[in-house]
Amino acid sequence: MKPLILILLAAVLAQAQTIADAARRERERQAQLKTTKIFTSADLKSKDSSFAVESKPVENPTPAAAAASAPAAAPAPDTDYVQQWQQETAKLRTQVRDLLDQETATQLEMNAASAQINAPITTQSAKDQAQRTLEGSQQKLLGIRSELAKARSELQEKDLSGPPVKK
Repeated sequence: MKPLILILLAAVLAQAQTIADAARRERERQAQLKTTKIFTSADLKSKDSSFAVESKPVENPTPAAAAASAPAAAPAPDTDYVQQWQQETAKLRTQVRDLLDQETATQLEMNAASAQINAPITTQSAKDQAQRTLEGSQQKLLGIRSELAKARSELQEKDLSGPPVKK
């Protein structure tokens, strides 16, 4: 029994060293990463853009940032159409995620109501209330699923068509 414990202890200590080494290597790798240049329409319009390159780190847009930038419905004439397309698709993706969250929450409401209806010890009035809750949740779920299907199809159409091409 003692040799088994010693072997396991040695294995745990050896594993801890390899995790520390992996973390050290990852920190070194991240320190050597280069920033990425994001080209905009302003860069393409300027003739000296190849001489004055400005680096910006790549960031993933958060749902709050995508929702905040989405209210600009009427694009200005100098707006980059690709950037506008990306904002619209980000808004649609956020909408799909929100609808999926709503669908999950509604399904949980339905499960709770079903559990209350099928509870072994309950009153008839509690069962009736749970039945009304279940029916309301089912109607709500149908509406959410139809909105979700519409948002998914719109997002799929945008993704298939791709960003607009400037002529």
